[in-house]
Amino acid sequence: MIPMMKCKILPSLLGLLALVAMPACDSMVRDDLDSLQKQIDELSLKVQQLNQSVVSFQLIVDKVQQGGYITGTEAIEKDGVKGYRLTFNDGSTLEILNGKDGETGDPGPVPSVSARQDNDGRWYWTLDGKWMTDASGNRLPVSGLDGTTPQLKIEDNDWYVSYDNGATWKKLGRATGDDGADGDPFFKQVTQDAEYLYLTLADGTVYSVPRQKRFSISLSASTLSVSSAESFTVTYAISSDDSSWDVSVLAQDGYTAYLVAKDGVSGTVYITAPDVPVSKSQILLFCYDGSGHTYLSTITCNRK
Repeated sequence: MIPMMKCKILPSLLGLLALVAMPACDSMVRDDLDSLQKQIDELSLKVQQLNQSVVSFQLIVDKVQQGGYITGTEAIEKDGVKGYRLTFNDGSTLEILNGKDGETGDPGPVPSVSARQDNDGRWYWTLDGKWMTDASGNRLPVSGLDGTTPQLKIEDNDWYVSYDNGATWKKLGRATGDDGADGDPFFKQVTQDAEYLYLTLADGTVYSVPRQKRFSISLSASTLSVSSAESFTVTYAISSDDSSWDVSVLAQDGYTAYLVAKDGVSGTVYITAPDVPVSKSQILLFCYDGSGHTYLSTITCNRK
């Protein structure tokens, strides 16, 4: 009889052990889900901050290349992330956020979005150190007539990027788990002195924003109404503390343009329209001060 009693007791003990173990398993699952949700929430906040920083940088580049400058800075903090509220000479304000507590930011699986200046004087977007390009392989400029604002999002635990205002999205990789790639905030560091605000981007590139007016350019015509193969001349004059500027010109969409400098601060731009002008194009004037700062002025050509 004793062996039979043991056989009856054993299933009962196993059942009790299972009842004890079930709450422990449920607790572990809940902890894992809570941890995953916390990670997703933190990444979502980084996405919001990164997209905001991308738009802010684009606006800053636009303003600086049009001769804008900063008239005031105010320290701010949002969701534990420090930054600045910038006021420009036209009265507009925008906010930039840098790393948490002023550092480089907590590592996380965030794509490294940045920008770099190329030999043509223009700034172009980069992703993980490589040029961002459209479907045709063209680099995406930060500012100007064809400036692009990249957008990031997380969907089904994957990173996606859009180069066409959300019309289409390209998958980048996992946003959570071991496959994610570490990244920094868009603005890694923000410093300033009496003359400039220095924005250090995620890849170490430094963009300098003037804190006082030091450049303006006047054009005899900033807008042209053109017809087939028509030619124009536009004179320019630079007002600045610097007495010598290196000015170059870049034409697009079939236009041709060349520049004859009169001296270090003035000259003439000669423009010829193509046989079939597009509805709208821009002639770009790059003004380099010899100290690492390039300003952009534009001549808009509208087809008659």
